[in-house]
Amino acid sequence: MNTLIPYFQHQLLDESIATRKMLERVPSDKLDWQPHPKSMSMVRLATHVAELPNWIPMITDEDELDFSKGNYAPQPINSNKELMDYYEKNLKDGEAALERVSEAELDKPWTMRNGAEVYFTSPKKRSHTHGHFANDSSPRTTRCLSATVKYTYSGTLRSECRRTMITEYI
Repeated sequence: MNTLIPYFQHQLLDESIATRKMLERVPSDKLDWQPHPKSMSMVRLATHVAELPNWIPMITDEDELDFSKGNYAPQPINSNKELMDYYEKNLKDGEAALERVSEAELDKPWTMRNGAEVYFTSPKKRSHTHGHFANDSSPRTTRCLSATVKYTYSGTLRSECRRTMITEYI
């Protein structure tokens, strides 16, 4: 009996609602905006958030992610419409991966590494993706879009946002 897969499907649905609301508010004319010179640009961060559902098939279909292979290139995004289309495509890919994965596959190990340096190995069902949504889609995007996006998580997010208050509103 599958018990985790419906849970992950529900979690993805819940996350997609909040993430979609945030990404819809990324203004096309402010894609290059940065809250600080050392920060990611709005488009880079929003693209990263839009990619997160695609981690699901990466984890369910593969046994590891090796950054040393250097096969990642960010999707070029030039407008909010392109960003939303990219997010919806990745969301569909994530949903499809959860439809086809078995409970037994989720028990297998998954490794994140950079060549010989292993960051972690854990069962696929405990992988990086689920917590990554909460860590990336909310605090950083909320910080960048503080004037237009409401908080979707509580606790540490509010504390973090207070500590990193941005005075420039877009």
